[in-house]
Amino acid sequence: MAAALVFATAQPISAQQTAEGAAAPFDPTPFLTAMVEYRLLAFSCEDVLPGSPLEGSEQIAQYFVDLGQEAPVGSDEQMDRLVYVLIRSQAASICSERLLDAALQYGEQAVIYEDAKPDSWPLAPSINAGPWCATESCSNLR
Repeated sequence: MAAALVFATAQPISAQQTAEGAAAPFDPTPFLTAMVEYRLLAFSCEDVLPGSPLEGSEQIAQYFVDLGQEAPVGSDEQMDRLVYVLIRSQAASICSERLLDAALQYGEQAVIYEDAKPDSWPLAPSINAGPWCATESCSNLR
């Protein structure tokens, strides 16, 4: 992961509060990880897909800006290698599949985040999960 993520809870919970049955503080790490992984894939696949996954993930960047943090930038190194080795339709098909998988993971984490986040935290950003190609195999691309 290219971006370091730091998120603090509003108030730390003491050991006594935890022992008395208070809920443990919400850990946004899985949500933030899924969100950043989607954004990095979007960077890697931007030039291969006919749509714009980067534009479709712009609310992720805005989420970080709203928190006063730098938006995640970079790319998925494994996807970068594939994009440059394969012909465009193959690369687009793999990008499309991986973006869909990442979007599903993000969606699952976003639901958990929305249910458990403190009220003062921003809403989970919306993303565009495609479809990116006219066909499932992206065979229409040259």
